[in-house]
Amino acid sequence: MQTALQELIERLNHIREFDRMIPGIIKQAEGLLEKEKEQMINFYTWMRMNDSSEAYFHYSDEDMLKEYLNQNK
Repeated sequence: MQTALQELIERLNHIREFDRMIPGIIKQAEGLLEKEKEQMINFYTWMRMNDSSEAYFHYSDEDMLKEYLNQNK
């Protein structure tokens, strides 16, 4: 399974020869991919710490993600 950024990078690589701006865009997307990976790991860690907390007992996974993102703005 690919993340959204990995899929974007792959698509941009296919059209690279048609636009000279594409290599710069790919480089930026690769940097953002590293940030995305770090965010996923941080969210996983946060979920493990808070999953059994009574404060989040009725939360769905999506609710937990929203709460995490709100706390880490």
